[in-house]
Formats: sequence, structure tokens, C-alpha cells
Amino acid sequence: MRECENVHFMTVIGYNNSTQVQGFGFLEEDQAPYNTGNVAVDLSLKLALETISFCELLDRSGKTTISYQFLRSGTSVGANISEAQEAESRADFIHKIKIAAKETREVMYWATLCKHAESYPEPVAIIEIAINLNRILSKIIISSRSSKRQ
Repeated sequence: MRECENVHFMTVIGYNNSTQVQGFGFLEEDQAPYNTGNVAVDLSLKLALETISFCELLDRSGKTTISYQFLRSGTSVGANISEAQEAESRADFIHKIKIAAKETREVMYWATLCKHAESYPEPVAIIEIAINLNRILSKIIISSRSSKRQ
């Protein structure tokens, strides 16, 4: 995923007084829920949908305790990114993105735990999405902080 390595996310998702910030919106019926044009939003939606499917699998296997924790963290990433879209200041934006990044790390923890637990299925797609999303969120935080200093 080469486009994830760009540092130009500040104008796509960020707090910027002169730029309209793109966020969650109503989608056309035929548009995929994770095809908004905003990389962080798209990946967070994809992560949430993959997490929901995986947690349903865990629930059917009777692994409800892990499933509950995993589901909460996997779906909260997008909620925090959504909140960041309406940030009241650059500092508020950075704070909300940092929370989303922390939740992404928690998703990676639960996914790694499942991957290494003997009787659990392996959430390969979730791990890959979470790693990519964490890189993007880290770059958003760095670019938001550096543009604040200028």
C-alpha cells in the first residue's frame, strides 16, 4: 500500500483553518463503506468491519471475553477518527488522533494474542490493516505537530 507512506495527510484529514476537512458522510448505495477518499477514514471503517466479522466468529466459538474487548477497540478507532474531524482546535485534533492510534495498538495486541493462542483463529487481515492504519495515524500526528510549529 504505497499511498499510505505519503506524509500529505494533513490536508486530507486534519485540523486546518483554511482547508475543508473531509470526514464521514452519507455514501451512495453502490459505494463501498470504505471508499470515502480519506485514507485514514477508509482504513478505520475497513478495520471495524473486519473486527466485527472476526468477533462474530469468536462469539460462535464461545470466546466471548476476548471478543468483547477486541470488538470495543476495533470499532472505537473509527469513532475517534470521526470525532477528530470536528476538532475544536489543532491540539484537540492531535489528541483525538492519538487516542485512535492507542486504540489501534490495542487492536494489534488482541490480534497478536489471538494469532498466538492455540485454539483461536488468526486475524491476518486485521493485523495488516491495523499496522497500516497505525503508520498513517503516526504520520498524521507528526505532520500536525510540525505544521503547528511553523
